[in-house]
Parts: sequence; C-alpha cells; structure tokens
Amino acid sequence: MVNCVDDGPAFFSADVSSQNEEFQEGNDDINTDLEHLLGIDDVRQKKASALFLLKLKETHRLSQVAIDNVVEGSNTVFSHTVQRLHSGVRSKLASLGIDETQINSVFQDLSDPFFGLETKFKQDKYFVEDVGLVEPEEMLVGDPCYSLRFSGNKRSFVEQHDSFQYIPLFKTLERLLKDSSVLEFIDNPHKRIDDKLEDFCDGELFSSNDLFLRTAEVHETQCGELEEAEGDLKKHYSKTYGINRRSKLLCAKNFSLFNGGLPHDAMHDILEGVAQLEVKLLIKHCVSQKYFAIADYNHRVENFDYGKNEIDKPGKITREILASNDKKFHLSAAQTLLLCRIIPLLIGDCVPEEDKHWRCFLLLLKICDIVFSPIIPKGYCAVLKLLIEEHHSLFKLLYSSSMLTPKFHFLVHYPDQIVALGPMTRYWTMRHEAKLSLFKKASHLGNFKNIAYTLASRHQRWMCYQLASGDILQSCFECGPGSGTRTVAQQPSQIRTLIQQAIPSISVDATVFQPNWVKKNSVNYCNNNCYVMVGTDGIDPLFGHIIDVFIVGGDLILLHVYHCQNVYFDDHFHSYVITDTTNMSIVCLEDLPSPFVLHGHKLFDESSETYIIMRH
Repeated sequence: MVNCVDDGPAFFSADVSSQNEEFQEGNDDINTDLEHLLGIDDVRQKKASALFLLKLKETHRLSQVAIDNVVEGSNTVFSHTVQRLHSGVRSKLASLGIDETQINSVFQDLSDPFFGLETKFKQDKYFVEDVGLVEPEEMLVGDPCYSLRFSGNKRSFVEQHDSFQYIPLFKTLERLLKDSSVLEFIDNPHKRIDDKLEDFCDGELFSSNDLFLRTAEVHETQCGELEEAEGDLKKHYSKTYGINRRSKLLCAKNFSLFNGGLPHDAMHDILEGVAQLEVKLLIKHCVSQKYFAIADYNHRVENFDYGKNEIDKPGKITREILASNDKKFHLSAAQTLLLCRIIPLLIGDCVPEEDKHWRCFLLLLKICDIVFSPIIPKGYCAVLKLLIEEHHSLFKLLYSSSMLTPKFHFLVHYPDQIVALGPMTRYWTMRHEAKLSLFKKASHLGNFKNIAYTLASRHQRWMCYQLASGDILQSCFECGPGSGTRTVAQQPSQIRTLIQQAIPSISVDATVFQPNWVKKNSVNYCNNNCYVMVGTDGIDPLFGHIIDVFIVGGDLILLHVYHCQNVYFDDHFHSYVITDTTNMSIVCLEDLPSPFVLHGHKLFDESSETYIIMRH
C-alpha cells in the first residue's frame, strides 16, 4: 500500500511532464509554421489578391467602383472572421488553462487580404512594380487646336490635342520574354526535318533569305560599319545590308529582327469574300433549278444535327438576300467556315451529281482543305495551284467574269506564299478578329471620356493578368463532373489493360478520373457522337469514336475509342462514310495527328450511313 501511495504521485508527475514536453514541441512546430505563413506568404497573398482583382476587372469586366466595393467588403468580412476566430481560440485555451497571450500577436499580425491594394492608385502601383503591367503612353499628333467652351456666362478657348495610345514595344517584348514558356519556345528550334510545312520557320523565306540567316555577330558587325561610315559609303552599306540604323529591339534578349512582308489573308479573301459569294450564287442556282426552296434550306439549317464543337451556326436566308446585287451572304467568317464544311451534307442530297455549279463548289472546298490545313506537304502546293486554276476557270464560265473580284486573284498567289511563309492559318487574322471582342466588351462599360485610353488601359491589364497567372503558351484544360477518382489498379480489367498499353510506364497507383467532358484549346471532347483522327493508312485518315474520356495523374488526357472502318470517300458529299468496329483502344490526346473533334452526321434523306467531314 505504501509503495503504491509513494509510486502514485511519481507516476502522475512524470505523465504531466511528458504532456508538457509534447505540448512544447507541438507549440514550437506551430510557431515555426506561423512564422513561415506570416513571412513569405504575405508576398504570395498580396500577389494572389492583386491577380484576383485583375481577373474580376478585366476577365469579368467589373467597373472600378465594383472593385473598390469588393475590396472594402472583403476586408470587413475578413476582419470580423479573424475577430471571431481569435475569440474562439482564446476561449478554448482559457478552458484548458493555457496562457492565451501567446497567440495575441499572431492574430494581430494577420493582415487584410487586400492590404496595400485598398485604392486604385495602390493597385496600379503594385501592378506596374510587382506584376509587370506595361502602361499605354499617350502620343500627341499634329498641332494643337482650340475649342470654345462656356462656363456660366464666361467663355474661353481651350487647347486640345489629337493623340493616340501607344503600347511600348520594347517593354512589351521584355515582359513577354520573362515568361518561361515563351522563352523556351524561342530557345528550342521547331523547324521540321521532313517535307512538310507547319509554320513560318518551315517556309523558304525563313530558310533562304539572308535576313534570317544572319547571325547576331554578323548583324552587329554590319551595324558597326554602318555607324562608322559617312556619305555615299553609308548609303551603300544601308542598301547592301538592308539596315538604316541599329534597332532598339536588339536590346531585347533572344529577339531577332525579320521582315515577313504583307501576306494575303485567307480569312478576308475566302471566308469573307470568295466563299460567301460562291455559296450565295450556288444556293440561288439551286433554288432557280427547283432543287429545293428557300424554306427547305432554312428548315435544314435550323434542324441540322450540329456537333458539340460546331457552335457558329449559320443563319437563315431570305429571298431579298439572294436577290440583292451585293456579293455578301451576311455571315461572319466563322459562320462561313462552318457552312462551307457542312453544306454538302445540308443540301447535297438535293443536287444532281452532274451539276457543274456543285462541282465548282467542291473545287473550292478542296482548295480550303489545303489552305486551312495546319500542316501542308510541300507537294500539295502544286496541287493547290492546279485546283485554283481549275476553279477560277469553271467559275468564270458558270457565273461570268463580272462576278470575279480581286480576292479571286489573291488566291492565285497562295501556293507561292505558302511555300515562302508556311501554312496560312499561322498568320491569318482570324485570331486578331476574335480578340476584337475584348475591346467591344470593354467599350460597353460606359466610360467614353477618353475611349482610346480606356481600351488601351484595360487591354494592358488583361494582358498583365494573362502573363502573371501562368505560362501563356502552356495550354490548360477544364473538365466537367464525372465519376469518383480511382487508381489504375482499381479500374475494370479491360480499361486497366488498355491504359497500360497506351502508357507502358504508368504506375498502378496513378489516379484516374472519368469526367463527362474535357475542353482543351476550345475543343470539347466527350462521348456525344464525337470522333477523332487517330492515324492514317498512308493515304486516308483513320478515325476513332470516343467512348470515354480519362484524366490520369491530374494532367494527362486519354481518350477511350472504338476504331472505325472507312467504307469509302464520297466526293459528292465531300466526306468519309465510316462504320464503327468492335476494336477498342485508349489513345493520348497529345499523340493524335490532329487535335480537332469531328462529328458523325446523317443525311436528311434518312439514310443510315455515318458521314465524317474533315476539319482543319
């Protein structure tokens, strides 16, 4: 009994001592974590908060008043939340008999999420100094003018200047080259070694012109000779070297000077020119021949089974549009591109195969197949030249030369231009036109006092957000809801085997998520009658019918497909007739020959065959 009594307090004392030591160790860990959070994370938090404000303003197009309200409201909510948290922690520590004063400084050091970003001035200052915002600069043009203004009973002349907003080129290039993805793209050559043209670097102009063969050392020597020369010798060097002065762009790291000229643009020439005119004339011809009525055409346009990615649906037409003398069909470039692709399936079953007007339009589609292709074998340029000659000759015969416009002539230069500069979709204005929507939306915010500055300023902040929020050349993706995440080992045996065949090195512990859809680079991948090109047989493409989509490891996109068999290519409908097989496989999205999703279509004559229209 005595021993028990004597041992009791000793055991209790040791237990309390052990708990205190564990608490002290835990407290040290907490202090270390808090020091870490209160130290470097203040910088990260401020940048994250600044990018959040940029996103709200330039992506979701909120006004500055709305941004100020967000900042003020968020700070109030944060302050109240911290106070409640502080009170709760103090109460809990007090109930445990722990000194609460140790944590007071922690809560006092917590700053508001928008600390230092409370006003527009502070926000702009941070954007410029820490995020890399390149502000537009006002440039005055011409001489000042004076306008008469009234203030009550007084009138005065006010000096005014014409001006424009200039985006500093050097600062913009400097900011772009700080982006790791841009710098990596420049540092790593991407010229193809086969006989295909993929971008400007594969064109003859890049390969043969002295300007692109000139090294930095040779150019520096030539600039030095030009600067030292005088009179006629200076003019001689300037003409020989093609240099007037040392460019400021030479100060930008990894930037090379070049002159690509002013190439023809396929979007304006074809999609807003030749194609619209020919589609209008073709439909007018078909209506006059009573192949179908305008109401029938409109019904088919309205009820066509558009695919998930065929979003730029063409509008209905009227008799007034067909009867007008203008050479427009009143469609956007994107609508014209989709209409040209689907019109063989839209009305092809109504048009006789021997119709010459239809044959002329099919020639235009073959031209478009080459012109809009992202990768073009050099030999196809000779084929393109023959197709353009045949098309123009037949068009002139069918519709008379009075219908020919200068844009028809521009097409004649396409083969040589592609050989010199690469595929035309690499430098067409389709993307430039798409970006105009950014300015159109910004112009609707109600600030018209200086609209040029408003648009330039908001564009630069939008660009600043894009550059600061991640690598701009690294494509990301988004996905829809789906089944739960499981490992490769937990997949059904057939799926597990197909995944391992597609990626032999994959771990059985890798995570696999099966979403309903995945969207990457504006292309939607799902099992809604979607097909992809999985390879070629040497001549014709091979297709796969998407069954499921998987995301492995959080970033690798896999497509589970049924392999299709090509029955034949139907020239009249300018599409492949295909049928599904029972053969299945899983393919990596990044390994596909073409990233585009194709859609299986049926004809309006209720035939059971599935038609695939190629897309470039």
